[in-house]
Amino acid sequence: MSSMLSSALNQNLRGIIDFPQKTTSPIMERRSCFMNQRNIFKLLSLAGVVLGGIGTLLSGWADNQEQEAIIEEKVNEALAARNEEEES
Repeated sequence: MSSMLSSALNQNLRGIIDFPQKTTSPIMERRSCFMNQRNIFKLLSLAGVVLGGIGTLLSGWADNQEQEAIIEEKVNEALAARNEEEES
C-alpha cells in the first residue's frame, strides 16, 4: 500500500517539480565510449595497413633503383673493357 502511495506521490510531484532527466543511461554512456574506442581502433588499424603498403612500395622502388645502378655500373665496366680491347 505504501509503495502505491509513494509511486502516486512521485507521479504528482513530477508534474509539479521539474526533475532533471538524463538523456542517456550509464550503460549507453559506456557503450558510446566503447564504440568510440572501437572506431579509434579501426582507424588506427587502417592507418597501419596504409603505412605498411606505402613502406612496401618504397622498399620495392629502392630495390629497383639499386638494381638499376648495379646494372648500369656493370654495363659501363663491360663497355670500358671492350674499348680497351679495341684500342690495343
